[in-house]
Amino acid sequence: MLSPWQGFGWTAQLFSSSSALDVLVIVLYFLLVLGIALWVIMSCSRGTEEDFFLAGRSLVWWQIGAFLFASNIGTGHFMGLAGKGASSGIAVGAFEWNAAFILCALGWVFSPVYMKSGVVTLPRYLRKRFGGYRIQFLLAVLYLVIYIFSKISVEICAGAVFMRLVLGLDVYLATVVLLSVTGICSVTGGFAAVVYTDLLHAGFVVLGSVLLMGYAFNEIGGYQELESRYPEAKPTVTQEGNWTAPMECFVPRADAFHVFRDPVTGDVPWPGVVFGLSTISLYYWCTDQIFVQGCLAGKNLSHVKGGCVLCGFLKLLPMFSIVMPGMISRVLYTGRLLGAGQRPCDRLLSHAVRVCLRALELLHEQEVPPDHLRRALPLLRHDPLHHQPHHRPGHLHVHRADSRQTPPPPLLEFAEQPGGEGGPGRGHRGEEPRAPGTAR
Repeated sequence: MLSPWQGFGWTAQLFSSSSALDVLVIVLYFLLVLGIALWVIMSCSRGTEEDFFLAGRSLVWWQIGAFLFASNIGTGHFMGLAGKGASSGIAVGAFEWNAAFILCALGWVFSPVYMKSGVVTLPRYLRKRFGGYRIQFLLAVLYLVIYIFSKISVEICAGAVFMRLVLGLDVYLATVVLLSVTGICSVTGGFAAVVYTDLLHAGFVVLGSVLLMGYAFNEIGGYQELESRYPEAKPTVTQEGNWTAPMECFVPRADAFHVFRDPVTGDVPWPGVVFGLSTISLYYWCTDQIFVQGCLAGKNLSHVKGGCVLCGFLKLLPMFSIVMPGMISRVLYTGRLLGAGQRPCDRLLSHAVRVCLRALELLHEQEVPPDHLRRALPLLRHDPLHHQPHHRPGHLHVHRADSRQTPPPPLLEFAEQPGGEGGPGRGHRGEEPRAPGTAR
């Protein structure tokens, strides 16, 4: 009988080559976060509503900018941007560049109104603006539901699985630990604790992604090499039996290096980027409680505007530090990135999603030498649906004849459910079924 964790159909493997230094780096990172939170709890005032919810309105421009950036960039960005870059090119980077303009609207149009109203939360502003408690209650409940199902659950799952992989903790115990630590720090430290821990997160995100970009471009030989080799990054085997993979699953797009693409044939049409995305970004950046609260916590409007400008500049980085390394991973590891053990367009997961699950792992496994840095990168790239790259009967096996690398040990694999094509209870590389309680 499968345990509840095994029922998800996931196979979690502990790092076979984890060293004491790898674990020490992760533990030190957690201790550093807790230390910052404790320092805030001991030193910052939380006696008034303004102190607790807005950190005493004491944030300066660089703190606001780093907080906005860290609150936005997370696991989904490192998975999604790298994967979409590998599958279709640089157009997805327009999502990040678009935010730079919307942040100007947040600083120059919305923040003055919010700050003049004297509120501490967005639902309270709507109550003050329209005069009624029902709209405040409705918006508060709506935001809670959105955060729980679209943000908090994903991040908690990512952290819990990572702690299981590195430290060997039970996934449910890890979830309880993460929720407890987060709740205690947030409730006792207030918004100031959230801001200062996010400053640490922003530093690691920028440093880690820039290092990854440097290793990736050094390996491929520069941007010109990427531009010339990306269109040729196609697998050599694209069929099995009487089944042939559709071309869109493995042929690079001709407009891969175009940000603005055809409104009819483009996968990211330019009218959608200019008009549709701008509308959604306006809601996301200018009415989301997290970003509004960060701006309301500023010393004055000048610091808020400076923070928005800083965040706008930081949002220019993901195109080069996340999207392009994803494209480089396609060039360097074409067979392993596109050669999944499943037919790409016949499964629930789309081609782009499947590619994103491999892009960053391939880069940090091969390009980043230090063990402790290589093991820390999954903090920024969670891979819960990692497909097996090995051939199994009945699946399309795509490879390159000139491939010289051997596949790295997978961190997570999406195992077949009982009765699926992989056979009942089959695990990694056709292993025998594991007993309940073992890592899955």
